[in-house]
Amino acid sequence: MAKLMSHYYRDGGFPEWFRVENYGGTESYKGSDWLDALRIRKNILDVFKGLEKAGLDLSYVYKIMPETKSELEALRRAPLDGSVCRSWAEIAGDFFCKSDGVLPVREMTFSDLADCRKEDLLSAENGESSFNPWEVFEKSLNIPGELIGVPIGAGNRSHESLFVDMRATNAVLIKAFEGWLKRARVQRAERSKQKKPNYARWTSYGLLPYLDLLIWRKEEGVRRSSQEMAEAVGYCRSNENFQTTVVDLARRLMRDLGELEALASYEVFKL
Repeated sequence: MAKLMSHYYRDGGFPEWFRVENYGGTESYKGSDWLDALRIRKNILDVFKGLEKAGLDLSYVYKIMPETKSELEALRRAPLDGSVCRSWAEIAGDFFCKSDGVLPVREMTFSDLADCRKEDLLSAENGESSFNPWEVFEKSLNIPGELIGVPIGAGNRSHESLFVDMRATNAVLIKAFEGWLKRARVQRAERSKQKKPNYARWTSYGLLPYLDLLIWRKEEGVRRSSQEMAEAVGYCRSNENFQTTVVDLARRLMRDLGELEALASYEVFKL
């Protein structure tokens, strides 16, 4: 492996900062640890997706938020550091969380509560309200960072907490609720059969190194074959197997972390 990697560095096939050994430690990762690491990568890739959709390039982000470049460099130096790339999360939120595509009826998350708090405090600062309903609430509530995007009451079989956008018409809300109810029933049926992922395999697959190389490829606009990518992350099986395991797994996780968020919440609350 060491000879293989030095070959890539010498010939300029992969960036100097890329070191598989920097990812040691994921063997002991739980669901919440994986969620933390994967959410960082998803935020970055979501920004790339949003830029492409808006007809912009990465220089736009680096210009308006120069810290994003240094955050990405910090992540590459220490790829298991979950404290970096906060600015990328903000931009990803601007592109996706506040978009017109947000469903008017959906599961309420802890981040929804945080948004309500911000709006109430801003109203108080502007003199619109002298009442702070969050004072007692904040003293008694401590939300772990890994649960910020998790639906409130995740895993509870008797009820759901919903976010309802009252700006939508009654007809739209009724249709949206019917759609949510149908999805919720299916998800509950599937969740009862759900098994905990084999996180050790995610480590052996080189999942995080692969995602970081994918981000690098998108940032630099370079092409690398799946075979080269597999060799770079230390994947020893066939290229076809790499495509159907690592590439497909990464694609699913970067599309939606909802399932992992639910599993992580089960671990935290020991459900």
